[in-house]
Amino acid sequence: MRFTGKHGIAHEVTITDANLKRIVRKCEDLPGQHLFQYVNGDGEPRAVTSSDVNEYIRDATGADFTAKHFRTWGASVIFFEPLLEKAESKRLSLKTVLEPVAEALGNTVAMSRKSYVHPCLIDALQEDAEDPLHGMARPRARRRLSSAETGFLKFLTKKPRRSRRRARKAT
Repeated sequence: MRFTGKHGIAHEVTITDANLKRIVRKCEDLPGQHLFQYVNGDGEPRAVTSSDVNEYIRDATGADFTAKHFRTWGASVIFFEPLLEKAESKRLSLKTVLEPVAEALGNTVAMSRKSYVHPCLIDALQEDAEDPLHGMARPRARRRLSSAETGFLKFLTKKPRRSRRRARKAT
């Protein structure tokens, strides 16, 4: 699927989910230039706006969630993945870990860092580039969650520990 995103940036995304492919094909059959449309009660095609999406998310969850929350979750999980895969001898750089996030979001590295990756992940990597997860092993995937999502949840709910760097400075 090719589309123009924010600031006129062209994107190309491969859709692998069969159900999503079917839905996108049906949307393409609607008249007009917007891919995501629906036919309103009067039989007129109407573009789906970001406000429509956010309203749907709020209704479906019963909470004050928006599409940005899902982008932040996805960006943080993408960032978390290489932290789980890191070889013991390899130091990770913030830029290297942020690049795939920026690519997935169609944003710059700076915007991805500032607006989408959870700050505690940035802090963990900056505090300890050799072992930002303090020896966390890759967890098993759970129902509806990948192993990276499960690990990220575990990371978020762990009691905060002082980093080794901060501990060394304190002594």
